[in-house]
Amino acid sequence: MLLLFDENVPRDLADYYQAAGHGVLMVGIHLAKTVTDLEILLYARAQGAIILTWNHKHFMPRAYRDRQPGREHLRTWGLITYHLPEPDAVPRTRDLLETIEFEFQQCAVRRPATLILAMEIWATFIRIHR
Repeated sequence: MLLLFDENVPRDLADYYQAAGHGVLMVGIHLAKTVTDLEILLYARAQGAIILTWNHKHFMPRAYRDRQPGREHLRTWGLITYHLPEPDAVPRTRDLLETIEFEFQQCAVRRPATLILAMEIWATFIRIHR
């Protein structure tokens, strides 16, 4: 997976994904630190990346819109949102990494019927949007 980490994501989570063999792009390194959410989304689409963020209020509505009929050409990005305290992110990801990778593979097979991945990670459950 190629992941684009929003500026609000702790560096240790990016390090964990990178150590697990995934590509890592970061706002503030690969993009300017002051880019808008739309610029992040456009960059993710151009790269075929999955945005990883705590900012679900801005990105989840865009994911829903891009999943609507007639918008298949926009489904070249994905979204993973975290809804838990930052210190819990790496342990929770460690527990779910196999599921995250499996869902990514399933979505990639169904493209353009779905986004690459749309997932919400909570402290006690995950929600996958198909």
